[in-house]
Amino acid sequence: MAGPLAAGVRPEPGTEPFGADAGAAELRGMLDRFPESDRGRTVIAARAAAESAA
Repeated sequence: MAGPLAAGVRPEPGTEPFGADAGAAELRGMLDRFPESDRGRTVIAARAAAESAA
């Protein structure tokens, strides 16, 4: 399992695991690295902005 629905952004196009031919351990590593990726930082910032606006 890759996590809750909110984590579904991690394997989308433009991310490291998208289309990767990787084993389970390697895929877990990719998913764990997501927050430090450009896309991860963008998602985290957008979620923080949405939370502060609410």
